[in-house]
Amino acid sequence: MMYCELHTRSAFSFLSSGSQPQRLASRAAELGIGSIALLDRDTVAGAVRFHFEAKEHGLKPIIGSEITMEDGSLLPLVPLNRKGYENLAKLITTVKLRNKKGEHFATREDIEHYSQNLMCFTGGSDGFLHNSIINNNGLADLAWLNYVFDNRVYVELQRHHLRSEEHINQVLLGYAHKLRLPYFASNGVYYADKHDREPFDVFTCIKNHTTIYEAGNLLSENDERCLKSHDEMRWLFEDMPEAVDITEEIASLVDFSMDELSYNFPDYPVPVGETMNSFLRIKTAKGAVERYRESTQEIRGQVQRQLENELAVIEMKGLAGYFLQVSDISDYCKGEGILSQGRGSAANSVVCYALGITAVDPIKHDLLFERFLSEKYEQYPDIDIDLPSGDDREKVIQHVYEKFGRRGSAMTANVISYRGKSSVREVGKVFGFGTDVIDRLSRLNSHYETFKGDELQRRLKEEGFDLTTDRALRKFSDLYRRVLDFPRHLGQHSGGMVISIDRLDSIVPIEPASMEDRTIVQWDKDDCEALKIRLARVLRFLAATFLNQCTIADSLPI
Repeated sequence: MMYCELHTRSAFSFLSSGSQPQRLASRAAELGIGSIALLDRDTVAGAVRFHFEAKEHGLKPIIGSEITMEDGSLLPLVPLNRKGYENLAKLITTVKLRNKKGEHFATREDIEHYSQNLMCFTGGSDGFLHNSIINNNGLADLAWLNYVFDNRVYVELQRHHLRSEEHINQVLLGYAHKLRLPYFASNGVYYADKHDREPFDVFTCIKNHTTIYEAGNLLSENDERCLKSHDEMRWLFEDMPEAVDITEEIASLVDFSMDELSYNFPDYPVPVGETMNSFLRIKTAKGAVERYRESTQEIRGQVQRQLENELAVIEMKGLAGYFLQVSDISDYCKGEGILSQGRGSAANSVVCYALGITAVDPIKHDLLFERFLSEKYEQYPDIDIDLPSGDDREKVIQHVYEKFGRRGSAMTANVISYRGKSSVREVGKVFGFGTDVIDRLSRLNSHYETFKGDELQRRLKEEGFDLTTDRALRKFSDLYRRVLDFPRHLGQHSGGMVISIDRLDSIVPIEPASMEDRTIVQWDKDDCEALKIRLARVLRFLAATFLNQCTIADSLPI
């Protein structure tokens, strides 16, 4: 039997882990773990990176999530198949959209509604049953879970050399025997190896707005919440080896991979008797007549041949709906008197020009369509629409939300990570540095500069800081470097918007953005690209303030 770690948490649990998801996967491979599950808190934001890293190392990646309940406890859920993943994504979306950003929780009714094809773990010290056991409701709550998940509940045992934890384990074992439920061992992993306990403690201080000196019991009791090998777990659970061995069997029940996720651009509603391909041809032909009315017979013949060529490629790739949707948004802008203009390689397309999406005549300027879309290469068109910043831009975005619904459209996320200045300030506060010291340290960094290796220590010495006698400063410089590039939170991408008629939240959870009336998916544009949710299938609205002062004719990208 091979041990599989079924409960880990990554930096995408935001301030609740000390390791990036990629590091968890690579460390699991180093330890010879057969399969590893990532269960971040109310999110799958790190799932794509984790998935591809685990596959690269020959591991079976399992994706799930810890769901925050009303009492603040966590309920770990893992999809058994594609339908289970869709239910998990919809559950996360439901609890996120119902509340303000950062103030979400799931009710028992939510769990009952989305429980199909999910299996449930009882969790560790912050798990759903922990508070119940303390309040003497544990057996009843476990029976409820078993009823809701229809015997897909697994009692989770964790050992981190803590006396209080062992008492909980013995109670859970008693419940498992009484209800005849399977139990398994996990290490409830918060970081990849023992060394990563330090950044985890730093993030704990940041989350609780305290210093490392005042954190007290908020900090880790020890450094045992790291990934452990099969032999280490067998030694830890020497009295119940079956709890370690069953993890491989549980992992084998999961028949879902992120590779199964696909995204089809939404169909465009067409008149009775028409298909999207035929309607695109009609609309393009009508637009071409308007565009080339004054052209010579020779030019009109060239236009006709080029349109046939482009439409054949568009039909072959099944992208007629995409062009119609973008054209619809362009038409909406014109109807509302909002300046808009397609840009980039889309200007190489006569179809885009005929539809009024772009303003440059590709025939006149001898532009190459294949730079935009080619039959030979696996690529998708990327049509950007420049819009004025401010109210007009927001009006178009809200139009898309209204058309496709809050569960069928959202902005792409932007993962905000710790960079030079933010890392200096946040870690400096953890070490109790005063405002004057933090300001001096911060001035060493530009907004985009980060120090690698020993460069920060060198700069500190140049600025008069004494690292030889100040141990806290030495430790600060080390942890500054180690938290760089860790995610801080999800923001919204400045222009990306994904739309879907078949509920976008069945592919990726949707959550509120910090900006009012905006929502975002939990993946950034790179994650979408990795899963082949191509940017071509993302409507990108780029704020262009110059459009407020000039006409479209003035701003043609020749």
